[in-house]
Amino acid sequence: FEVYLSHNEKTQKSSRNRYLYAELLFQRNKLRKASLNYEKVALVIKNKKIAHDSRYAAILSLDKSVKPEAKGKPAKWSDDDEKDFTRLVNVYVKFHPKGKFRLGVEFKKALIAYEKENYDLAAPIFMRLGKVYSRRAKGLKSQDLFLDILNIKKDYKQLTTYSKSLIRGRKLN
Repeated sequence: FEVYLSHNEKTQKSSRNRYLYAELLFQRNKLRKASLNYEKVALVIKNKKIAHDSRYAAILSLDKSVKPEAKGKPAKWSDDDEKDFTRLVNVYVKFHPKGKFRLGVEFKKALIAYEKENYDLAAPIFMRLGKVYSRRAKGLKSQDLFLDILNIKKDYKQLTTYSKSLIRGRKLN
């Protein structure tokens, strides 16, 4: 596969073959290499479904490649991995603004920033997800994490305002 693909970079047929190659790499747990190949497919392929699936698979492969330091602990993201993940998510959102995985990938992007204590990046994402997806589990979790960020930053005025808006927005039975 690698030899063939190295000589046939830009054709649609080679892009479909590269997609198959990336699938094979993913199945063999060569996740970083799979992510790179999925990304290459997404840049060239004209088939919208394969382009969507490639963009998402590139994100998923990179996410799975980052291993936790200990069992039961969250994965430790390096700065380079975080930048790559953020870039892949931004590309996915740009090309698929209503993509079915948008909530999940944006939530993960914000969660990584939150875990690395980059609250300025995480806060606006959590706030938007909490507003747009207020009836879904990740939307509710986004609201909680946004409140936590406000508490960490000791922004009690915005914390009170946001809390009141959440209470008003929910119908109490």
